[in-house]
Amino acid sequence: MSTLSELYITMENLRKLNRPIDERLKQEAAKLEEDLIPTEILSEIYV
Repeated sequence: MSTLSELYITMENLRKLNRPIDERLKQEAAKLEEDLIPTEILSEIYV
């Protein structure tokens, strides 16, 4: 499983468990997503 998938699953699990996702966590997740997309998605497109 890719790290990007794990990020999405983690965020979804927090929502399902009714755990608060504060603004800082949302920002950190968005930053991680931005960092992972070029390495995990774009690298597959241009192979």
